[in-house]
Amino acid sequence: MAETKKNAPAAPPAPEAKKPVWPWILSGCLVLIIIALVGIGILGWLGVRSVQNMVKQYQPTIDQTQQNIDDFNKEAQEWEKKSEQMRDSMPDISNMNVNGMQGIQDLQNAAPQQY
Repeated sequence: MAETKKNAPAAPPAPEAKKPVWPWILSGCLVLIIIALVGIGILGWLGVRSVQNMVKQYQPTIDQTQQNIDDFNKEAQEWEKKSEQMRDSMPDISNMNVNGMQGIQDLQNAAPQQY
């Protein structure tokens, strides 16, 4: 009888408890997010440095452009003053005698003769 017990198949080992997969998935996602954030940070830093270098390179041009804008504004103010003086020097039409020759003569004297 002892021989039959020895030849009997052994009982299968107890199944191991399955470990949950979620911690591995979540940690993998977290690693990917960290890598992406580091990459975005590096690209942002390189972009800022590039823009700073370009600003340094073009700073004289920017200053020259600002000077040109200031000159243009001064010239525009001068033209505005000249235009206002011209408007003020023109005769007032409401005071002219339109029915008579006096109004026509005033207009002819005010306007320069161009032929």
